[in-house]
Amino acid sequence: MEKRYAIGVDVGGSFTKVGLVEPGGRLMAQRVLPTEKEKGFQHFIRLLEDVVEQLLHEARLSEQQIKGLGIGLPAFLDREKGWIHQAINLGWQNVAVKEDLERRFPWPVRADNDANLAALAESWSGRGRGKSPLLCLTIGTGVGGGVVIDGRLFHGFSNMAGEIGHLPVSQRMWRCHCGKEGCLETVSSATGMLRLARAGLQAGFSSSLREERLTIQEIFRAAAQGDPLARSVLEEAGEALAEALAIVSLVLNPERILLGGGVSQLAGDWHLRIHQVFQAKGLPRAVAGVEVLPAFWGNDAGMIGAAALFLNEEEAAG
Repeated sequence: MEKRYAIGVDVGGSFTKVGLVEPGGRLMAQRVLPTEKEKGFQHFIRLLEDVVEQLLHEARLSEQQIKGLGIGLPAFLDREKGWIHQAINLGWQNVAVKEDLERRFPWPVRADNDANLAALAESWSGRGRGKSPLLCLTIGTGVGGGVVIDGRLFHGFSNMAGEIGHLPVSQRMWRCHCGKEGCLETVSSATGMLRLARAGLQAGFSSSLREERLTIQEIFRAAAQGDPLARSVLEEAGEALAEALAIVSLVLNPERILLGGGVSQLAGDWHLRIHQVFQAKGLPRAVAGVEVLPAFWGNDAGMIGAAALFLNEEEAAG
């Protein structure tokens, strides 16, 4: 029986998305389960087993029709061994992801960083198809990034390629969770933008925003209505992001840059301002013709990319 399908798992701090994906990237069925990270990885596997069984039953597929299970995690990991060194947002450390999952499931397992897999999804069947090099950012609690060259993920020497969120471009020199100061994600992530807004309110900046009900959604809503503080927050966050992209353009020289993650889905035309500043700050020959666009797959990117570890011919060949 031909193995045509793959299971993609996108692990988040609060919830995990599990999808059954067919060649070409179509999502056949999906489920969302609580990660319950505080109960540990073995408990998570038990939850995952139940959900995968439900998906196969719903799609009327047998275990023999599945090529493999791909999993994306917000973690620093050893990709070859499938081993988590550290997953700060999950509280998991030194976890044998691949080994533990292959002990419980009848398929091969591949693991990668969630931002890398979002980039792979866009390259395989999204807005980055046919573009190389492709840089895809995921802007949410932090700022992650993935690089795809000729249809395959580029990981770098120690699997740290694409970690653009830790470029030291912010003049505020706020401390990042990584321990360094001035990282991009201290101002351009959802967490960073909330901090910018709070700093403005505490400094007496005129605004309709209120600290007790401050959310990233409120910041974008207020900015769209002309609120001066909200607009200032988006301006600073966008300029820092554009500056980081201008730096990366001299090293990677990407053909296209995509903005994904939860923040980008709220952003409206924010990417247009980022593109404008990117073009102004970048070396003309490095940025000419390079588009900065919203990613296509949105919140499904992690699942699609995880499945692509088995279904995308270029990546599966590696």
